[in-house]
Amino acid sequence: MSRFACASSQLGLGVLIRRGRKIAWVCLMGAVTVHVSLAQLRGAASRARTSKPLTTQFIKRQPRLSKPLELKKRPQPKRRALQRRMVSVQARAASRGSASSFQPAQAIRALARPRVHVGRGTSAGVMGLEPPTMAETIQGSREPKDKVDVSLEMIDVEALDTGEYQAMVIQDPEDRRNVRGFFHLAIVYSVSMRDRSMNVLDLRARQGLCRLVQAMNRYTHIRADIAPRTYTFDSREMLNTPWIYAQALRAFKSTESEAANLGKYFMVGGFLFTENVFINDFGEPDPGEISLRQMIDDALVTQGLKRGKDWEFEVLPNDHPLFHCFFDFNGAPLGRCPHGFGGGARPRDYLEGVYIGQRLTLIYTNMGYCNAWGDWGRSGGLRGYSPDEKDWDPTRQFQFGVNLLVFALTQEGSITNRVMDALR
Repeated sequence: MSRFACASSQLGLGVLIRRGRKIAWVCLMGAVTVHVSLAQLRGAASRARTSKPLTTQFIKRQPRLSKPLELKKRPQPKRRALQRRMVSVQARAASRGSASSFQPAQAIRALARPRVHVGRGTSAGVMGLEPPTMAETIQGSREPKDKVDVSLEMIDVEALDTGEYQAMVIQDPEDRRNVRGFFHLAIVYSVSMRDRSMNVLDLRARQGLCRLVQAMNRYTHIRADIAPRTYTFDSREMLNTPWIYAQALRAFKSTESEAANLGKYFMVGGFLFTENVFINDFGEPDPGEISLRQMIDDALVTQGLKRGKDWEFEVLPNDHPLFHCFFDFNGAPLGRCPHGFGGGARPRDYLEGVYIGQRLTLIYTNMGYCNAWGDWGRSGGLRGYSPDEKDWDPTRQFQFGVNLLVFALTQEGSITNRVMDALR
């Protein structure tokens, strides 16, 4: 046995096994303890990471004031001592008896049972049971026909100038110069006059009418202007214009549509102021004048009116309302009309008009008012005028032009008058 003896022969295997098992169990218990501890720590961490579900909690709170509570003292009205004044009312006594004898019961019985007092000399056949009636005449003042009876404070006519109406004028019946409103006039010509001479004619007429418009704005409260373009006699715009101007430079021929439209214009209340530019030296009617008169005749024939029966060119007397509607004139003032080529012709010193019923529809003249309105400030010695004439001052001619406009706008039956009647 000694031959196999070594250093490890002294070791006890049982002791080693028991020690190894003891160490193994201790390590196992330690590992289990560490593993359980780590598992618990991991579970706690996972539970901490998990969020709680959303919940709504209703909290009832007391209402709060948006503004701080302020206490204000309500003002108390001052008491005033009222004094009663006794007013004695005395009833009118009847024709018989005094006021003290009036009894309400008797008045009611008298109404319920009417009685008729019959005198001694009254016969039964004449006696009537109906109460007598008394008629009295009611007198009123009718304003003149050339006035527009609309109060000046009732309507703002300038605010109505929206393009729908060509004129609105209000005139005080008590003051003929207290007139205001707006007004747009126009120049009209025939289509057959459309040539190079028409440009000169339109320029001359527009210059005179523009200065007449300035005089209208200066003398009155009517805001007036002139249409930017010239109309023809067959245009629809002419039917809404209450005052138009036309003149003739030479002979022309109006068409059927122009005559029909002009006749309709006369019937709806329009007013035409027309004049001839030149005067014949031989005392005969000028071709332009003949054309104008024929055009007027043709226009009224389209409306069933015959010359000599329904209308005629009439001389306006000096007491015509036209001469006194705004400024006072003793007849028509002379204009500024060029003489004929020979220098011997003279214009007429009167106006001719045409009436349709009681309304003055148009005025014809050859006194050259448009030339007078356009020659403001020009000196004498011009072609066709007297060389010894001093500086031209057409103040009275402008004033007469204002009369022409005011009369045409305010006369009864005019386009403006009908528009104002529709607005009442």
